[in-house]
Amino acid sequence: MKAVDINTKHYLLIKNVLDNYFDAIHWEIQEVLMLGLSSSSLYKVLINDVCFVAKISDPHAGLNNEYWTMKIAAECNLSPKVHFSDADMGIVIMDYIEKTPLQKVKLNKTKHIFKFAAFIKKLASCECVLNNNSAVKRFDYVYNKLTPCLKEAALVRRCISVMHQLQILFLEPDDLKTSHGDINPYNLLFYDNEFLLVDWASASKQSLYFDLAACGLFFYYRENGEDNVFLTAYFGRDLNAMEKAKFYLMKLFVAIYYGIMFLYLCDIDNALDISDAEISALPTYVEFMERMDLDNVNLADSKTQRQLSLIYLTMAIDMFSHKAFDNALSILKKQE
Repeated sequence: MKAVDINTKHYLLIKNVLDNYFDAIHWEIQEVLMLGLSSSSLYKVLINDVCFVAKISDPHAGLNNEYWTMKIAAECNLSPKVHFSDADMGIVIMDYIEKTPLQKVKLNKTKHIFKFAAFIKKLASCECVLNNNSAVKRFDYVYNKLTPCLKEAALVRRCISVMHQLQILFLEPDDLKTSHGDINPYNLLFYDNEFLLVDWASASKQSLYFDLAACGLFFYYRENGEDNVFLTAYFGRDLNAMEKAKFYLMKLFVAIYYGIMFLYLCDIDNALDISDAEISALPTYVEFMERMDLDNVNLADSKTQRQLSLIYLTMAIDMFSHKAFDNALSILKKQE
């Protein structure tokens, strides 16, 4: 056995599981994996010449729903296979998937747009979640943890002022479907011509438009009609006015949602007031995402997190300052 430079408690936990629950003749921890923004620790482990991932999380975080969801999602071919999980110990052992960079997958190719849409629709119909933890509640929880300085920033206050109007999006029972709750380039894998998702901590019953808006925001962000192709592929037809309104407004909600999430993540190291000069120096969202597609962005860096948060919030202001916002809201209110 060979140990890399990891937390001693994590090493002993992995050793305990492999010694007692696996027929591990020989094993070694090969590397520490960096995957997304999860607070969990991930390790690539070679067990009897086969690679696995050991994911270790805080057992006090309430992991039963996440672990159950991961298991069922894997059975539905939505997530890597789970070989062992124990919420009380805070550890999961699952298949290791060598991630194909998404820029090589070319999600904007028509065949992949249709394949990805079918995958997201399959996710929505899979009964693999136990809770109905609303994205609105998650948002409120994180927003309330921001420093007073950030809460009082004009950019943040303007975005918060519109959020109560968007809560109507989560009130339609027919729209409630299984939601991953955090579909982004770090959590999406492509292997053997199939898509898979990891990090199911935010999974719940949610408006189907939440995951659709996240896909539009992260993967079909260029204004060239790709999001329309994706949505048409998902619904199997052209969208009606109500569906278009819901998607537009949910995309606005998701932009503010991630803007506040990233602002919170960088808060400890970067709790500074937001200046006009800082906002004017921001790259466009397309420029930022193109750098991200080329792996030229480190989202674990607090300065980068802050930059992306401000990009999302300024994008949101542009969206609800547009006539399309009033039109979409008017259409949605007719449903009440």
